[in-house]
Amino acid sequence: MKQRVCQKYFLNTLDISQTTIRNTLRKRQDGGMVESDKRGKHVSVNKLSDEMRIAIRNHIQRFPCLESHYSRNRSKKKYLGGELNISRMYSLFKDECLEKDIREEEIPKQWVYTDIFNTEFNLSFKAPATDTCDLCDEFIIKLKEANLQKRTNLQQQYDEHLS
Repeated sequence: MKQRVCQKYFLNTLDISQTTIRNTLRKRQDGGMVESDKRGKHVSVNKLSDEMRIAIRNHIQRFPCLESHYSRNRSKKKYLGGELNISRMYSLFKDECLEKDIREEEIPKQWVYTDIFNTEFNLSFKAPATDTCDLCDEFIIKLKEANLQKRTNLQQQYDEHLS
């Protein structure tokens, strides 16, 4: 049932503009219903796939880590070698992706790699300079000079000291 009304009165009563009415009429479907709003319904073009996120985690975990000798009881922080840094690690990750024939535009940017490194891992670069006690230093020197049988005994003592 159609009813003619004053346009100005109708717009002021509903506090809407002519554009709203025009868009509603344009999106009207058969049966008088308006098609649903599509805002927020698409997948973000910048969303990182779960597979790529897992690949980044696996890549970071493959690097050998060291525990700090003095703070290993207080902190779970681990240390990567001093020859590494985030840029170098990302470069290796990117090279690995290219070897797997992943297109360059599908490889995450360095800031994504860095964000995952900083938020999901308790890692730092280069262990502290004074990271061994005198007893550790003594064991290391003796291990280098010892014969095979003595080395096994020293290694057991050293392992007990570390635990």
